[in-house]
Amino acid sequence: SASAAIARPADRFVDSVGVNIHLLAGDTGYGDFALVRARLRELGVRHVRDGICGGCDWQHERLRALGGDGIRLLAQMGSPASPPTARREHLAAVRQLGRMVEAVEGANEWDLVSGRSPAWVGQERAFQEWLWNAVQGSPALRELPVVGPSLVFSWTRPTSWDELGDISRWLDRGNLHPYPG
Repeated sequence: SASAAIARPADRFVDSVGVNIHLLAGDTGYGDFALVRARLRELGVRHVRDGICGGCDWQHERLRALGGDGIRLLAQMGSPASPPTARREHLAAVRQLGRMVEAVEGANEWDLVSGRSPAWVGQERAFQEWLWNAVQGSPALRELPVVGPSLVFSWTRPTSWDELGDISRWLDRGNLHPYPG
């Protein structure tokens, strides 16, 4: 016998979709913020992901404009190469952006960016632990979910996930960047 699928509101699907943006890449199409903003509104996008720049007030103004449109941010928080001052600035920017930030994310594709240096695993683990402790130690941020790092090499053996090991104590949500083909 066939079982009936449970109907779900289409709005629930729309709310599950996010778009990765690169407002810091001003020499690309993202330099035309008015157009980017218009297209995000036209699509009905409610969630974006972007790397946060602690000292880039112009980026924060653009993100706040998106927040005014009802768009929320997953803030990617730099990398293991980020110096302590930049890390503090990233955290300050997230505090300043307030409720438009819905989560913070660990390093982006450090397994690739590091050039597969033998040190990448320790660097990645240390950065994720720092991010977790920084968020948990901040009364203004501790309610934000901490998303784990994204990794590129998920098809190799061993995978980057195998190499990185269990980091679940330093995150609330996992992360997956599937690269088919």
